Amino acid sequence: MPNNNFVRDILPAGNRRINLTKGREKEKGPEKPRRRLPNFFKSGFRVGKLKFIVGAVVLYAAVLVTVGFFSRAEVVLRLKSENLDVNSLVSAGASSADILAEGVIFNDQLVRSARTVGVKDFNERSSGTVIIYNAYSSEPQSLVAGTRFEASGGKIYRINKPVTVPGAKIIDGKIEPSSIEAQIFADQPGAGYDTGLTDFVIPGFKGTPKYDKFYARSKTPISGGFVGRANVVAEKDAAELVKNIEEELKRVLIAKMQTDLPEGFFVPEGVYQYETETRSVEPAIGSKADEFKLTMDGKLKVFFVRKEDVKKNILENYKSDPNFANIDIPNFGDLRVVAESPDFKSFTLNLRVKGQAKAVWNVEAGRLVEELILAANGAERLKIFQNYPQIKQAGIAYRPFWWRIFPDRAERVFINSSY
Repeated sequence: MPNNNFVRDILPAGNRRINLTKGREKEKGPEKPRRRLPNFFKSGFRVGKLKFIVGAVVLYAAVLVTVGFFSRAEVVLRLKSENLDVNSLVSAGASSADILAEGVIFNDQLVRSARTVGVKDFNERSSGTVIIYNAYSSEPQSLVAGTRFEASGGKIYRINKPVTVPGAKIIDGKIEPSSIEAQIFADQPGAGYDTGLTDFVIPGFKGTPKYDKFYARSKTPISGGFVGRANVVAEKDAAELVKNIEEELKRVLIAKMQTDLPEGFFVPEGVYQYETETRSVEPAIGSKADEFKLTMDGKLKVFFVRKEDVKKNILENYKSDPNFANIDIPNFGDLRVVAESPDFKSFTLNLRVKGQAKAVWNVEAGRLVEELILAANGAERLKIFQNYPQIKQAGIAYRPFWWRIFPDRAERVFINSSY
Protein backbone atom coordinates (compact mmCIF):
# COMPACT_ATOMS: atom_id res chain seq x y z
CA MET A 1 0.00 0.00 0.00
CA PRO A 2 1.45 3.33 -0.96
CA ASN A 3 2.68 5.70 1.86
CA ASN A 4 0.64 8.88 1.34
CA ASN A 5 2.42 10.82 4.05
CA PHE A 6 5.75 10.45 2.32
CA VAL A 7 4.49 11.63 -1.04
CA ARG A 8 2.90 14.75 0.59
CA ASP A 9 6.18 15.75 2.16
CA ILE A 10 8.04 15.87 -1.19
CA LEU A 11 7.61 18.98 -3.18
CA PRO A 12 7.44 18.63 -7.01
CA ALA A 13 9.92 20.49 -9.18
CA GLY A 14 8.94 24.01 -10.15
CA ASN A 15 7.81 24.75 -6.66
CA ARG A 16 4.34 23.35 -7.27
CA ARG A 17 2.26 21.88 -4.46
CA ILE A 18 -0.04 18.85 -5.11
CA ASN A 19 -3.20 18.73 -3.08
CA LEU A 20 -3.84 14.96 -2.81
CA THR A 21 -6.78 15.39 -0.49
CA LYS A 22 -9.06 16.79 -3.23
CA GLY A 23 -7.61 14.47 -5.86
CA ARG A 24 -6.45 17.27 -8.16
CA GLU A 25 -3.31 19.31 -8.67
CA LYS A 26 -3.21 23.05 -7.80
CA GLU A 27 -0.38 25.15 -9.09
CA LYS A 28 0.88 28.38 -7.60
CA GLY A 29 3.27 30.94 -9.14
CA PRO A 30 6.44 31.98 -7.43
CA GLU A 31 5.77 34.32 -4.46
CA LYS A 32 7.79 37.53 -3.92
CA PRO A 33 8.91 37.76 -0.37
CA ARG A 34 7.35 40.76 1.53
CA ARG A 35 9.11 42.60 4.33
CA ARG A 36 6.75 43.51 7.02
CA LEU A 37 7.68 46.24 9.55
CA PRO A 38 6.67 45.83 13.13
CA ASN A 39 3.77 48.09 14.24
CA PHE A 40 5.85 49.89 16.78
CA PHE A 41 8.37 51.05 14.11
CA LYS A 42 5.67 52.55 11.88
CA SER A 43 4.21 54.49 14.81
CA GLY A 44 7.62 55.91 15.89
CA PHE A 45 8.38 57.11 12.37
CA ARG A 46 5.17 59.11 12.20
CA VAL A 47 5.78 60.68 15.67
CA GLY A 48 9.38 61.60 14.79
CA LYS A 49 8.31 63.25 11.57
CA LEU A 50 5.67 65.25 13.43
CA LYS A 51 8.18 66.37 16.06
CA PHE A 52 10.58 67.51 13.34
CA ILE A 53 7.89 69.61 11.66
CA VAL A 54 6.74 71.12 14.95
CA GLY A 55 10.36 71.89 15.96
CA ALA A 56 11.06 73.54 12.62
CA VAL A 57 7.95 75.71 12.96
CA VAL A 58 8.85 76.70 16.53
CA LEU A 59 12.43 77.51 15.52
CA TYR A 60 11.24 79.61 12.60
CA ALA A 61 8.83 81.49 14.85
CA ALA A 62 11.58 82.01 17.43
CA VAL A 63 13.90 83.40 14.76
CA LEU A 64 11.17 85.79 13.59
CA VAL A 65 10.46 86.94 17.14
CA THR A 66 14.17 87.39 17.92
CA VAL A 67 14.91 89.30 14.75
CA GLY A 68 11.77 91.38 15.23
CA PHE A 69 12.82 92.16 18.81
CA PHE A 70 16.34 93.25 17.87
CA SER A 71 15.41 94.93 14.61
CA ARG A 72 15.93 98.68 14.35
CA ALA A 73 15.20 101.43 11.88
CA GLU A 74 17.35 104.54 11.48
CA VAL A 75 15.56 107.46 9.90
CA VAL A 76 18.18 109.65 8.21
CA LEU A 77 17.10 113.26 7.68
CA ARG A 78 18.72 116.23 6.03
CA LEU A 79 17.09 119.37 7.36
CA LYS A 80 16.65 122.86 5.97
CA SER A 81 19.27 125.33 7.24
CA GLU A 82 20.59 128.85 6.68
CA ASN A 83 23.77 130.72 7.70
CA LEU A 84 23.31 133.99 9.57
CA ASP A 85 25.95 136.68 10.23
CA VAL A 86 25.17 137.99 13.72
CA ASN A 87 26.34 141.26 15.28
CA SER A 88 23.67 142.58 17.61
CA LEU A 89 23.34 144.34 20.96
CA VAL A 90 20.66 142.89 23.24
CA SER A 91 19.45 144.44 26.49
CA ALA A 92 18.92 141.99 29.35
CA GLY A 93 17.77 142.01 32.94
CA ALA A 94 14.57 143.90 33.70
CA SER A 95 11.13 143.04 32.35
CA SER A 96 11.38 145.95 29.90
CA ALA A 97 14.60 144.54 28.35
CA ASP A 98 14.81 142.49 25.16
CA ILE A 99 15.40 139.34 27.18
CA LEU A 100 15.30 138.45 30.86
CA ALA A 101 18.41 137.84 32.97
CA GLU A 102 18.68 136.68 36.54
CA GLY A 103 21.27 138.21 38.87
CA VAL A 104 22.72 135.67 41.31
CA ILE A 105 25.16 136.12 44.22
CA PHE A 106 27.30 133.28 45.59
CA ASN A 107 29.06 133.50 48.98
CA ASP A 108 31.64 131.32 50.69
CA GLN A 109 34.36 131.50 53.35
CA LEU A 110 37.75 129.81 53.51
CA VAL A 111 40.14 129.42 56.46
CA ARG A 112 43.73 128.50 55.64
CA SER A 113 47.00 128.32 57.62
CA ALA A 114 50.62 128.93 56.66
CA ARG A 115 54.07 128.80 58.22
CA THR A 116 55.75 132.11 59.05
CA VAL A 117 59.06 132.96 57.42
CA GLY A 118 59.71 136.39 58.92
CA VAL A 119 62.14 136.72 61.85
CA LYS A 120 62.26 139.42 64.51
CA ASP A 121 63.92 140.24 67.86
CA PHE A 122 61.39 140.22 70.70
CA ASN A 123 61.27 141.69 74.22
CA GLU A 124 57.80 140.63 75.31
CA ARG A 125 56.28 140.98 78.76
CA SER A 126 54.13 138.31 80.32
CA SER A 127 50.45 139.18 80.68
CA GLY A 128 47.20 137.79 82.03
CA THR A 129 43.81 138.66 83.49
CA VAL A 130 43.21 139.29 87.19
CA ILE A 131 40.16 140.08 89.33
CA ILE A 132 40.66 143.09 91.62
CA TYR A 133 38.61 143.06 94.85
CA ASN A 134 37.45 145.96 97.06
CA ALA A 135 36.63 144.78 100.59
CA TYR A 136 37.50 148.11 102.14
CA SER A 137 34.41 150.34 101.82
CA SER A 138 31.27 151.03 99.83
CA GLU A 139 33.11 153.84 98.06
CA PRO A 140 34.61 153.02 94.61
CA GLN A 141 38.39 153.05 94.36
CA SER A 142 40.23 154.41 91.31
CA LEU A 143 43.54 152.87 90.28
CA VAL A 144 45.70 154.78 87.80
CA ALA A 145 47.45 153.23 84.81
CA GLY A 146 50.76 151.73 85.95
CA THR A 147 49.46 150.69 89.40
CA ARG A 148 51.70 147.90 90.68
CA PHE A 149 50.53 144.44 91.70
CA GLU A 150 52.92 142.21 93.58
CA ALA A 151 52.65 138.43 93.16
CA SER A 152 53.20 136.07 96.07
CA GLY A 153 56.71 135.39 94.71
CA GLY A 154 57.59 139.08 94.81
CA LYS A 155 57.48 139.81 91.08
CA ILE A 156 55.82 143.08 90.05
CA TYR A 157 53.08 143.46 87.39
CA ARG A 158 51.18 146.57 86.31
CA ILE A 159 47.86 147.57 84.74
CA ASN A 160 48.22 149.64 81.56
CA LYS A 161 44.82 151.35 81.80
CA PRO A 162 43.00 153.17 84.63
CA VAL A 163 40.57 150.97 86.57
CA THR A 164 37.78 151.92 89.00
CA VAL A 165 36.95 149.18 91.46
CA PRO A 166 33.25 149.35 92.53
CA GLY A 167 32.42 149.96 96.19
CA ALA A 168 31.85 147.00 98.48
CA LYS A 169 28.31 145.98 99.46
CA ILE A 170 27.07 146.03 103.03
CA ILE A 171 24.83 143.01 103.66
CA ASP A 172 23.46 142.38 107.17
CA GLY A 173 26.09 144.71 108.51
CA LYS A 174 28.89 142.82 106.84
CA ILE A 175 31.05 143.98 103.95
CA GLU A 176 30.63 141.93 100.74
CA PRO A 177 33.67 142.61 98.44
CA SER A 178 33.03 143.97 94.96
CA SER A 179 35.30 143.20 92.00
CA ILE A 180 36.36 144.07 88.46
CA GLU A 181 38.55 142.36 85.85
CA ALA A 182 41.74 143.94 84.50
CA GLN A 183 44.72 143.06 82.31
CA ILE A 184 48.14 143.10 83.97
CA PHE A 185 51.62 143.03 82.39
CA ALA A 186 54.99 142.02 83.81
CA ASP A 187 57.25 144.81 84.98
CA GLN A 188 60.12 143.35 82.91
CA PRO A 189 60.22 141.32 79.65
CA GLY A 190 61.12 137.64 79.63
CA ALA A 191 59.68 134.22 80.39
CA GLY A 192 60.76 134.55 84.05
CA TYR A 193 57.52 136.41 84.76
CA ASP A 194 55.30 133.63 83.44
CA THR A 195 53.32 132.08 86.30
CA GLY A 196 50.21 130.10 87.08
CA LEU A 197 47.23 131.25 89.15
CA THR A 198 48.33 133.36 92.12
CA ASP A 199 47.30 136.18 94.49
CA PHE A 200 48.45 139.82 94.37
CA VAL A 201 48.70 142.74 96.75
CA ILE A 202 48.93 146.43 95.86
CA PRO A 203 52.29 147.72 97.23
CA GLY A 204 51.10 151.32 96.94
CA PHE A 205 48.62 150.73 99.78
CA LYS A 206 51.24 149.28 102.08
CA GLY A 207 51.12 150.88 105.53
CA THR A 208 47.44 151.86 105.14
CA PRO A 209 44.16 150.06 106.07
CA LYS A 210 43.55 149.53 102.37
CA TYR A 211 46.55 147.21 102.00
CA ASP A 212 44.70 144.15 103.34
CA LYS A 213 41.33 145.12 101.88
CA PHE A 214 42.38 145.73 98.25
CA TYR A 215 43.86 142.64 96.53
CA ALA A 216 43.76 140.69 93.28
CA ARG A 217 43.62 137.05 92.16
CA SER A 218 44.54 135.53 88.81
CA LYS A 219 41.72 134.59 86.48
CA THR A 220 44.12 133.20 83.85
CA PRO A 221 47.77 132.13 83.97
CA ILE A 222 50.26 134.89 83.22
CA SER A 223 52.28 133.97 80.15
CA GLY A 224 53.90 135.19 76.93
CA GLY A 225 57.12 136.61 78.25
CA PHE A 226 59.97 136.24 75.76
CA VAL A 227 63.35 137.77 75.02
CA GLY A 228 65.17 136.70 71.87
CA ARG A 229 64.86 136.11 68.13
CA ALA A 230 61.78 134.23 66.78
CA ASN A 231 59.50 133.77 63.81
CA VAL A 232 56.95 136.50 63.29
CA VAL A 233 53.70 136.92 61.29
CA ALA A 234 55.01 139.30 58.64
CA GLU A 235 52.93 141.37 56.24
CA LYS A 236 54.60 139.54 53.35
CA ASP A 237 53.46 136.17 54.77
CA ALA A 238 49.90 137.41 55.12
CA ALA A 239 49.86 138.94 51.62
CA GLU A 240 51.04 135.67 50.04
CA LEU A 241 48.38 133.66 51.86
CA VAL A 242 45.73 136.23 50.91
CA LYS A 243 46.64 135.81 47.23
CA ASN A 244 46.45 132.00 47.44
CA ILE A 245 43.10 132.04 49.25
CA GLU A 246 41.64 134.53 46.76
CA GLU A 247 42.49 132.23 43.86
CA GLU A 248 41.15 129.14 45.63
CA LEU A 249 38.01 130.95 46.77
CA LYS A 250 37.32 132.11 43.22
CA ARG A 251 37.59 128.52 41.95
CA VAL A 252 35.26 127.35 44.71
CA LEU A 253 32.66 130.01 43.89
CA ILE A 254 32.83 129.37 40.13
CA ALA A 255 32.39 125.63 40.75
CA LYS A 256 29.38 126.39 42.96
CA MET A 257 27.95 128.64 40.24
CA GLN A 258 28.37 125.93 37.59
CA THR A 259 26.70 123.37 39.85
CA ASP A 260 23.74 125.66 40.50
CA LEU A 261 23.45 126.84 36.87
CA PRO A 262 19.95 125.77 35.72
CA GLU A 263 19.53 123.62 32.62
CA GLY A 264 19.34 125.75 29.48
CA PHE A 265 21.06 128.81 31.03
CA PHE A 266 24.58 130.20 30.55
CA VAL A 267 26.77 132.93 32.02
CA PRO A 268 27.89 135.52 29.41
CA GLU A 269 31.55 136.36 29.02
CA GLY A 270 32.82 139.19 31.22
CA VAL A 271 29.82 139.25 33.55
CA TYR A 272 31.62 138.15 36.73
CA GLN A 273 32.11 140.45 39.69
CA TYR A 274 34.37 138.90 42.32
CA GLU A 275 34.93 140.43 45.77
CA THR A 276 36.94 139.23 48.77
CA GLU A 277 37.38 140.46 52.33
CA THR A 278 40.00 139.32 54.84
CA ARG A 279 38.01 138.53 57.96
CA SER A 280 40.88 137.91 60.38
CA VAL A 281 44.58 137.06 60.76
CA GLU A 282 45.44 135.06 63.88
CA PRO A 283 47.74 135.84 65.52
CA ALA A 284 47.91 139.42 64.32
CA ILE A 285 50.60 140.67 61.95
CA GLY A 286 53.76 141.36 63.91
CA SER A 287 53.03 138.67 66.51
CA LYS A 288 55.52 135.97 67.43
CA ALA A 289 54.37 132.68 65.90
CA ASP A 290 55.56 129.72 63.83
CA GLU A 291 52.19 129.48 62.06
CA PHE A 292 49.22 131.76 61.48
CA LYS A 293 45.63 131.39 60.27
CA LEU A 294 43.77 133.64 57.84
CA THR A 295 39.99 133.76 57.31
CA MET A 296 38.59 135.23 54.08
CA ASP A 297 35.06 135.84 52.78
CA GLY A 298 34.33 135.71 49.06
CA LYS A 299 31.42 136.92 46.95
CA LEU A 300 30.71 136.19 43.27
CA LYS A 301 28.03 138.11 41.38
CA VAL A 302 26.89 136.79 37.99
CA PHE A 303 23.98 136.90 35.53
CA PHE A 304 22.18 133.77 34.37
CA VAL A 305 20.77 134.12 30.83
CA ARG A 306 18.52 131.62 29.06
CA LYS A 307 20.01 130.34 25.79
CA GLU A 308 16.61 130.07 24.11
CA ASP A 309 15.91 133.77 24.76
CA VAL A 310 19.10 134.81 22.96
CA LYS A 311 18.42 132.36 20.10
CA LYS A 312 14.89 133.65 19.57
CA ASN A 313 16.23 137.21 19.55
CA ILE A 314 18.70 136.25 16.80
CA LEU A 315 15.89 134.51 14.84
CA GLU A 316 13.51 137.46 15.19
CA ASN A 317 13.20 137.83 11.40
CA TYR A 318 11.73 134.31 11.08
CA LYS A 319 8.79 134.89 13.43
CA SER A 320 6.30 134.64 10.57
CA ASP A 321 7.54 131.15 9.64
CA PRO A 322 4.88 128.54 10.62
CA ASN A 323 7.70 126.34 11.96
CA PHE A 324 9.32 129.16 13.95
CA ALA A 325 8.99 127.21 17.21
CA ASN A 326 11.17 124.43 15.76
CA ILE A 327 13.97 126.62 14.40
CA ASP A 328 17.16 126.18 16.42
CA ILE A 329 20.77 127.37 16.40
CA PRO A 330 22.76 124.18 17.15
CA ASN A 331 26.13 125.97 16.99
CA PHE A 332 25.14 128.54 19.63
CA GLY A 333 28.34 127.72 21.53
CA ASP A 334 30.38 129.07 18.60
CA LEU A 335 28.88 132.54 19.02
CA ARG A 336 30.55 135.08 21.29
CA VAL A 337 28.20 136.58 23.86
CA VAL A 338 29.94 139.36 25.81
CA ALA A 339 28.44 141.38 28.65
CA GLU A 340 28.62 145.17 28.34
CA SER A 341 27.95 147.63 31.17
CA PRO A 342 26.75 145.09 33.77
CA ASP A 343 25.08 146.85 36.69
CA PHE A 344 24.89 144.65 39.77
CA LYS A 345 22.85 147.18 41.71
CA SER A 346 19.95 147.23 39.26
CA PHE A 347 20.93 143.82 37.82
CA THR A 348 20.78 144.98 34.21
CA LEU A 349 23.26 144.62 31.34
CA ASN A 350 23.69 144.60 27.57
CA LEU A 351 24.86 141.59 25.57
CA ARG A 352 26.96 141.88 22.42
CA VAL A 353 26.30 138.78 20.27
CA LYS A 354 28.72 138.16 17.39
CA GLY A 355 29.53 135.30 15.01
CA GLN A 356 28.03 133.12 12.28
CA ALA A 357 24.93 131.27 13.41
CA LYS A 358 23.47 128.21 11.72
CA ALA A 359 19.66 128.32 11.71
CA VAL A 360 18.20 124.78 11.40
CA TRP A 361 14.54 123.86 10.91
CA ASN A 362 14.02 120.86 13.19
CA VAL A 363 11.17 118.34 13.22
CA GLU A 364 9.26 117.01 16.20
CA ALA A 365 10.96 113.62 16.37
CA GLY A 366 8.29 111.96 18.52
CA ARG A 367 5.46 112.98 16.21
CA LEU A 368 7.39 111.92 13.08
CA VAL A 369 8.21 108.48 14.53
CA GLU A 370 4.60 107.96 15.52
CA GLU A 371 3.40 108.72 11.98
CA LEU A 372 6.01 106.41 10.42
CA ILE A 373 4.98 103.52 12.69
CA LEU A 374 1.31 103.91 11.73
CA ALA A 375 2.09 104.04 7.98
CA ALA A 376 1.01 100.92 6.08
CA ASN A 377 3.98 100.73 3.71
CA GLY A 378 7.01 102.49 2.30
CA ALA A 379 4.97 104.60 -0.12
CA GLU A 380 2.96 106.08 2.75
CA ARG A 381 6.14 106.82 4.67
CA LEU A 382 7.48 108.71 1.63
CA LYS A 383 4.33 110.86 1.65
CA ILE A 384 4.84 111.55 5.36
CA PHE A 385 8.33 112.91 4.69
CA GLN A 386 6.91 115.12 1.93
CA ASN A 387 4.48 116.66 4.43
CA TYR A 388 7.41 118.22 6.31
CA PRO A 389 8.77 121.24 4.38
CA GLN A 390 11.81 121.40 6.67
CA ILE A 391 12.96 117.95 5.47
CA LYS A 392 15.12 118.28 2.36
CA GLN A 393 16.06 114.60 2.10
CA ALA A 394 15.02 111.48 3.99
CA GLY A 395 15.83 107.77 4.02
CA ILE A 396 15.40 104.70 6.19
CA ALA A 397 18.18 102.24 7.08
CA TYR A 398 17.09 98.89 8.51
CA ARG A 399 19.01 96.77 11.01
CA PRO A 400 19.60 93.99 10.10
CA PHE A 401 19.77 95.22 6.51
CA TRP A 402 17.74 92.27 5.10
CA TRP A 403 14.87 92.81 7.56
CA ARG A 404 12.57 95.22 5.75
CA ILE A 405 9.79 95.45 8.33
CA PHE A 406 9.45 98.85 10.02
CA PRO A 407 9.43 98.53 13.85
CA ASP A 408 6.12 98.94 15.64
CA ARG A 409 7.66 100.48 18.77
CA ALA A 410 9.05 104.01 19.05
CA GLU A 411 12.12 102.99 21.09
CA ARG A 412 13.35 100.94 18.10
CA VAL A 413 13.25 103.90 15.73
CA PHE A 414 16.17 106.35 15.76
CA ILE A 415 16.31 109.78 14.13
CA ASN A 416 19.65 110.88 12.68
CA SER A 417 19.51 114.48 11.53
CA SER A 418 22.03 116.56 9.63
CA TYR A 419 21.94 119.92 7.89
